[in-house]
Amino acid sequence: MANNGKIDNNKAGNSKAELSSGKENVNNKESRYQKIDEFYMKGKSKIHSEIERKEKFLKYIKEISEERERLSKKPKYRFIRFLIPLAIVGFGILLMYIPERRIVGKNIYEFSPPPEFYFEIGKYTVVNFFASWCPPCESEIPQIIDFHRSTTDSYVIGVVLNDSPENINTMINRYGIDYPVIYDNGIFSKKLGIGALPVTLILDPQLRIRKVIYGPVTKEKLSKSITELKSTKQEK
Repeated sequence: MANNGKIDNNKAGNSKAELSSGKENVNNKESRYQKIDEFYMKGKSKIHSEIERKEKFLKYIKEISEERERLSKKPKYRFIRFLIPLAIVGFGILLMYIPERRIVGKNIYEFSPPPEFYFEIGKYTVVNFFASWCPPCESEIPQIIDFHRSTTDSYVIGVVLNDSPENINTMINRYGIDYPVIYDNGIFSKKLGIGALPVTLILDPQLRIRKVIYGPVTKEKLSKSITELKSTKQEK
């Protein structure tokens, strides 16, 4: 009876060993599961990295393709953008020189100048068409004044085109214009084919149109043109 009340030490030891072994098995399984999870996460991360690299690569290839296409078209557009203004300038120059060829060599009185048109016998005459609303015209005025004051063999006269006396008087006072200024009669400039300003004609002492200058003039340009005309006359 006394033995039945005692605990069997061998059985207790076996139970503890089995319990410990079970815990180790559980721990081993958890460790394996953890390693599997880590391996899975690493594999998943690598897959995502590969996908991202592939997407970046495809995007880069697409950008290169688009850039190549854009560059292949750009020179054409540049050429067209360059060609259009060049054509306009060329056409403008052609329009300017057509009337020049038609009027050079003819006497100024063939084109019906206003009655106030004045010249000095034996001198070259510089006829400057201008207006106060024309910025290039205004920029050349001081140069023309300097030429007028320094020359001894030329005469300067200004012809106003499509402007009011009030504006011209203001311009005369501002710059101190001391050469004669007259107003176009609507026929003179039309017969000469003058539209855009400024335009300057150089007449020889016989009042024949010898040179037409489009755009602003300078003192040096006027002096050089008249010197060249004199030289050409002497050669003939």
